[in-house]
Amino acid sequence: MSRSFSFRSSGCCQRSITARVAVQAIAGVALVVLQTAFTGEASAGLAGNFVYNNLSESNAPVIGDRINSGGRGMADSFTAGANANLKTAVFGLVPQNNTTGNLASALFNVTGSSDANYALGSQVGTSATFHVSDIPNLGIYTSVDLTDLNWSLVSGQKYAVGLYTSTGWNNPDGSGGGIAWMVGAGVGANLVRFNNWDVYYPAAWENWGQDPQNGFSVGLATSTVSANVPEIDPATGSSALSLVAGVLAMIEQRRRRRGATAPLSA
Repeated sequence: MSRSFSFRSSGCCQRSITARVAVQAIAGVALVVLQTAFTGEASAGLAGNFVYNNLSESNAPVIGDRINSGGRGMADSFTAGANANLKTAVFGLVPQNNTTGNLASALFNVTGSSDANYALGSQVGTSATFHVSDIPNLGIYTSVDLTDLNWSLVSGQKYAVGLYTSTGWNNPDGSGGGIAWMVGAGVGANLVRFNNWDVYYPAAWENWGQDPQNGFSVGLATSTVSANVPEIDPATGSSALSLVAGVLAMIEQRRRRRGATAPLSA
């Protein structure tokens, strides 16, 4: 008489289900442990070759003003510290409601004999257009591609980055909604800010001066800008992986012991 070695079907299925649940639970623990091993977060800063950086780092955005009506425009002016061909513009923008449509951004010469009477001059290069849905709901920054738009800076010259409504604009809340432009960091190159009630009228750009002195949150870079990659502390990361490996080994040992003591069928 021979004997065949096999698990009872009910026990096998039960152990299989239990093992899967255990592995899922450990995977969740591993994810939490590894997340706590990060020494920084992606939203903490930006990586790129900035030639002008007036971006606010605040996690609680301070609203400078808002673009809330058709043709409404604003601008932040600065002094260029180096010759540069720009590839990316970065804005600190905060959607206020269900506004839809496009925004446009342009680079202008800033003319005038003193800080008190700077005025927007001729446009440099071509306007960049992006949809309001491109503004991240949970992030601080909005990056706009300037490739082939010929946004060029000359060291020592004064410029302004304008932002205004474009095609398909619809703000259902009127003056109470729109897209808010955050207050900037107030870097030394910052000059004055401007407002335009209707860039398509055309209305004149109004010099709003140093009020607030920080200007608007905007950055210009000669490279593609991305969020900084989070780093893992080697000691914490190794401890987390060791913990996960140990628990998985314990599960495997239990599975083998249960297999070895399984009843035999005649």
